[in-house]
Amino acid sequence: MSDSPEESARFGFRIGRLNLDDHPIDVGSLHQALDRCHHDVVIVRHDATLAGTFAELVLLDDFDAIFADCLMYWHVDLDADVDPDNDLAMTVCTDVAALESMARHTFDDYRGHYAANPLFDAAAAADGYGEWARRMVDSGEAMAFTVDNEGHHAGFAIVDVSTDIADIRLAGVLPAHQRRGVYRRLLRATMQHFAALGHQTLTISTQANNTKAMATWAKLGWWPTHSIVTTHLVRRGLLDQARHQTAHHDV
Repeated sequence: MSDSPEESARFGFRIGRLNLDDHPIDVGSLHQALDRCHHDVVIVRHDATLAGTFAELVLLDDFDAIFADCLMYWHVDLDADVDPDNDLAMTVCTDVAALESMARHTFDDYRGHYAANPLFDAAAAADGYGEWARRMVDSGEAMAFTVDNEGHHAGFAIVDVSTDIADIRLAGVLPAHQRRGVYRRLLRATMQHFAALGHQTLTISTQANNTKAMATWAKLGWWPTHSIVTTHLVRRGLLDQARHQTAHHDV
């Protein structure tokens, strides 16, 4: 169990994070951890193969469980001779403010796990992607790239390089440039760049509902590897308060 100060400040609730190991849940240890915690919301993630875990979370006495999403993880084996197959200008980007703004606008309507929780404001969730972009670049453990189309910033990719396997943590295309093949060309350019650096593998992930992105990955030779389920544990009573406030507002 760990605190999440950025998410707590963003949404106005005390939020914690809990990543479970890839083995069956230890119900006793989970109860002890939750009894000691002070959080209003605990964001729990576990391997999707542990099918009984969500059922255990639903049975908790002091928390309501919300199934929030399923993250799909993919990888691609890189070929040093991969053809970038695009005419986009892809450059390393150190303008953190520009990246933060691009991430905010690109993911304005994205249906991530925050959207499943009625306690979380949608605008604040979109702001979170911009903050995430800034934190990754400021950490010094990620490389950021932008691509231009018709003389304007069209998309970006932020790649975690803190381990031997480079991981595309955040990538997207601005709304004005979508449905023009920019995303596919952005991915190919990223693959070519890291292949040239000597990397053998790239990884990426997205929510299970983002089928368009995954279809593009499949066409480029990526393969699914595993999936992670996200559950929000909400302190008992908070959802009832949210429903009451919504009903009062509607009246």
